[in-house]
Amino acid sequence: VTEQALFYVLSFVLTFTWSIVNRIVLFNRTEKVYFLLLGNAFFDPLQGFVNYLVYIRPKYVSSRKKYPKKNCIVIVYHLMTHREMMNDKNQENEELMRSELSAWRSIESKNSQRKKYESIVSDTGMVEVTLDPTS
Repeated sequence: VTEQALFYVLSFVLTFTWSIVNRIVLFNRTEKVYFLLLGNAFFDPLQGFVNYLVYIRPKYVSSRKKYPKKNCIVIVYHLMTHREMMNDKNQENEELMRSELSAWRSIESKNSQRKKYESIVSDTGMVEVTLDPTS
């Protein structure tokens, strides 16, 4: 907790230093220093983003330990989109489940087509004749 609080303070110092220095310089001088204005204009809006990075840092550290082979950009993407990281075994299981689901859906589709055909035959009073090739 102390470490996290220190990171929040450092993020504030990083983003707000330009504003403080700019105000001190403007107080003592009449002309503007455009380098300080540029730093102020760039870093002030970044304060929220830097705070967010500090906020997700504990989850990032634990994900880095859990998935050491994953790229840091991939980990940050999964943290930002709130998706669960998957290792190779989980990914294989998910692919297997998707293929089984696809097979099940195709069987269900064929069954529903067969049921529609049977209901049409029974509703119209038609007699279905099948020829048995073995006889």
